[in-house]
Amino acid sequence: MSGIYIKGMEMPKTESEVLIIAIESDGSVFPVRIDGEGHPMIFPNEEMKNHAVTVPEHGDLIDLKSPFEAQYYDEMTEEWSEKTVTVEDVLYGCMVSEMPPVVIPADRADKEGEG
Repeated sequence: MSGIYIKGMEMPKTESEVLIIAIESDGSVFPVRIDGEGHPMIFPNEEMKNHAVTVPEHGDLIDLKSPFEAQYYDEMTEEWSEKTVTVEDVLYGCMVSEMPPVVIPADRADKEGEG
């Protein structure tokens, strides 16, 4: 099942907080407010900085840079050892011809830290 991803949008933090939005087909996101008579009103001149995109069908989303412990077998010494690696390390270590597709891009803070 696919869905919608709105980068930068956060869930309301309490039960009393409610966020109502309208999404246009181009992904533009606009606030919706309820008028005094209880009718929703879209404010097209107040486009939010967030942008909605369709998320394609996908498997589990994981962080390629998150470290984990992996066991490796050294054929020269015929011994097993443990090493901290990332999924990205393992994929590049296998000399994959192409990385898997990105479903949801990394946060800007993650990208800025890359060289």
